[in-house]
Amino acid sequence: MKKILILIVLAICLAGAAFWFFTTGNTNDNERMYMELVIEGKDIKETVNVLEKRLESYGVKDLRTESLEQNVLTISFPPQDSMHCVRKLMCTKGKMEIHPTFTGYELQSSLIKADEVISEKSGETLFEILNRDYTPYARIGVVNVNDTAKFAEYFRMPEVKEIIGKDFIPAWSIYPEAGDEDMFALIGIRRQREIEKVLNSDELEEACIEYFEGMPEIKIKMTKKGGRIFRRLTGDNVGRQLALTIDGRVYTYPYVHERIDGGECSIACMGLTESELRTTVAMLNGGMLPAAVKITKEWRE
Repeated sequence: MKKILILIVLAICLAGAAFWFFTTGNTNDNERMYMELVIEGKDIKETVNVLEKRLESYGVKDLRTESLEQNVLTISFPPQDSMHCVRKLMCTKGKMEIHPTFTGYELQSSLIKADEVISEKSGETLFEILNRDYTPYARIGVVNVNDTAKFAEYFRMPEVKEIIGKDFIPAWSIYPEAGDEDMFALIGIRRQREIEKVLNSDELEEACIEYFEGMPEIKIKMTKKGGRIFRRLTGDNVGRQLALTIDGRVYTYPYVHERIDGGECSIACMGLTESELRTTVAMLNGGMLPAAVKITKEWRE
């Protein structure tokens, strides 16, 4: 009986050792993720600089780059939990702008007239795909992701352009509606005709994540010029919403309670996950890519 107990204990110990080896002891702490990148442009050095800034801001440690050819290089780093965010940082141009917006109330009559023209020309109707909001807010309505191409087709019609006007720019939220991953908000961007009123990536100094009463915010610090533009922009839009876009997609559209001086602001981002917050902040800190980047290979070793 004693021998049987000893054998059972020994078997349990061996099983435990084998489990530790295959789950922990066999892990290669020196494993690295490699990506081969092709830079499609002449600003190779500056492009690499932006990529490194973005990845370091995201939290990637021990980053190494190696040039293979004039416009081909490899980047290596320890594997990350959210590789899709890393790929997004690598390949997204990252042109950031802050715009004033239209409200649903302001566009109500124009959308109704546009719907009448679309119905007359095509036998279809705009409101079959646009669940509209006639509200004092920048969210004009929601559209199924499968209908966004049809929406764009409608708004390319010359008659619709004439009704809507040149100052309206339709823009989609980057993230889907809560509870429905197929529905995206339509935000009415208001075109700014004076270039000195446009706040873009060049006027940002630093971005970081902060928490206010347990809710995440992106805090942005601007250059002196950016602070002047933002002061004018917020002063002109008190009681309205501004839209922060990256490459034409709306990341957030906060409400302006008062004119903001000092070149700093905090933007509430309640709908974003932790990795989405970090990705957005890293893109803002790294700046805009001066050349397009493509990932041609990925491997681990």
